[in-house]
Amino acid sequence: MNFKTTMKRFFLYITTALALILATNMQAQSPYTWKESHAEIPEKSVNNPKNNDGIEVFTRPGTLIIRTPVKSYVKVLSILGQVISQTSINPGTFELTLNTHGIFIVKINEYTMRVAI
Repeated sequence: MNFKTTMKRFFLYITTALALILATNMQAQSPYTWKESHAEIPEKSVNNPKNNDGIEVFTRPGTLIIRTPVKSYVKVLSILGQVISQTSINPGTFELTLNTHGIFIVKINEYTMRVAI
């Protein structure tokens, strides 16, 4: 194998590796981010916290709010099953601004619920 062939293969490997890294980073980034909330919480929760280990879910127009007493894994999906957001949140109150209306599937730890925003 000569030097020119070796350099072509090296360039191909590097280009492929960079493309995979960029594709992975683009998939991992979501336009929706959870932030800790200090805003006023609506009085009525979407779910019954007694049935969900004290985890409460609230909505405001375009916003999903979750209050949890324990660290929780949260996954929000569109009604078609597309992942909107997935993350772990610490105990506290967090909100996800969606800027849209619709029906979403919210999975918090082992609990799954349908939420209309």
